[in-house]
Amino acid sequence: MTCNPNWPEIKENLRPGEKASDRPDIVARVFMQKLKTLNKDLDEGLLGIVAARIHVVEYQKRILSHKGKVWDNAKINQWDVPYNPFLSQKYDCHINVEVCATNKAVKYIYKYVYKGSDMTTITIEGEEIQANEILQYLLGRYISPVEACMRLFGFPTQGSSHAVVNLPIHLEV
Repeated sequence: MTCNPNWPEIKENLRPGEKASDRPDIVARVFMQKLKTLNKDLDEGLLGIVAARIHVVEYQKRILSHKGKVWDNAKINQWDVPYNPFLSQKYDCHINVEVCATNKAVKYIYKYVYKGSDMTTITIEGEEIQANEILQYLLGRYISPVEACMRLFGFPTQGSSHAVVNLPIHLEV
């Protein structure tokens, strides 16, 4: 689900002359409301019975956020296609819908979804700087305005329908 800067909820809260990129706080709040509605619809069986799902909110360097979602449907039906006109029209944005059905796909999706922060390349001139990995990481991390607002508001950046608990197993040889 990709955020649409032309959503009425965003447009009606902008002052004259403002763009969505000027108000990342509004974009973050509206996106989270749309995300909650999408999750509720999916949990209520909009595309069939959902056995499990995960999602991660990703942030683009442009301004808008989008959500990567993976789920495993108990029953696959005709709505499970990469481009879903019904969902795109209902939420007035781009939504890519796919079922993750093989172990290879699950492995790829988890790597992609939990890949970490965006980084940027910077150059500091005129000063001698000691090599410090922590400082280099902090200097190189890119946080978009929408991501900053999402974190300040305490919005979750990921979620899942099921908790995963690692259980210790003792095997006797």
